[in-house]
Amino acid sequence: MYVQDYDESFPLLFTPVYTSDPATFAWSGSATVKSTAIWQNTVQPYIKNYGVMICPENFLTNANPDVALDFGLNYGMPPLSGIDGNPQWGDTYYSAWSNPSVVSNIHVQWQGLAGAFPDNGWSPSTISPTPSSTLSAIASPSSMTMVTDASAGDWWGASYGPGPYDTDFFHYCTTWYPAYQAQRFGPIGRHNQTTKTACSYLRVCGGQIIASFVDGHAKSLPIMQYFSKKTDNAGNQVYSYLWPTE
Repeated sequence: MYVQDYDESFPLLFTPVYTSDPATFAWSGSATVKSTAIWQNTVQPYIKNYGVMICPENFLTNANPDVALDFGLNYGMPPLSGIDGNPQWGDTYYSAWSNPSVVSNIHVQWQGLAGAFPDNGWSPSTISPTPSSTLSAIASPSSMTMVTDASAGDWWGASYGPGPYDTDFFHYCTTWYPAYQAQRFGPIGRHNQTTKTACSYLRVCGGQIIASFVDGHAKSLPIMQYFSKKTDNAGNQVYSYLWPTE
C-alpha cells in the first residue's frame, strides 16, 4: 500500500521530519527541531501497530514506541549500495563459509532496496543521497528480499555511512555494546540460536533467517541457504535473494 501511494517507491531507511510525536525514531521533543523517521515509522499509517515490528525470539520486546526503540531494532530492509558510493555491495565472508574446507575469497555481489536522505539527523551527513528502488526495478519480486530479521532497520548500512564495507559488510561487528546484538551487521539468523548476543553465533552457527520478499510471501531459511549464490547474465557471482535486477 505504501509503495502504491508513493510512485511505486519503497520507503527510505531514514528521512528527516519535524514532529513532536515521541514514537518517532530519533524524537527531538519539539515539532520545530528536526527529528528522524525510520521506515518503521513511515509505514505506520498503513500498519497501525508497532507490535508487529517485534520478533518474539528477540530480547528487545518493548513494543511501546514512546519509551523504547525496540521497534526499529528487530527487522531491517537491505540498504542500497548508493548510500556508500558503490554501484553494488560485495561480500567475501559468506562466500567463504559456503565451503569451509576451501579457502575462498570469491567476491559475491548483492544489492538492496532502500535508500536514505542525507543529513537526516541520525545517519551521517556524509552518506550519498540515494532514492529507494521502485517496484518496477525488481525483476523477480518473489526472490528479492524486502525485510529480514536484523538488529537495525537499515542493517546498519546507513547508520555508519561510507566506509570499507564493499567486501566486509556482513563480516562487520562492533563491540561498543558487547551484550547487545546491534553489534551485528546485515540479516541475523537469530532463530534456533542458543546465544543471541554473540556475533559468532549470529553469523553461521546454524541459525534460521526469516525473510519476507517483495511479492509479499515470507519463509524461514538456514542462514547459509539464505546466502546461496547464482551466476547472473553477466557472469558475476551474486546472492540469489539479494539481486533485484534479474
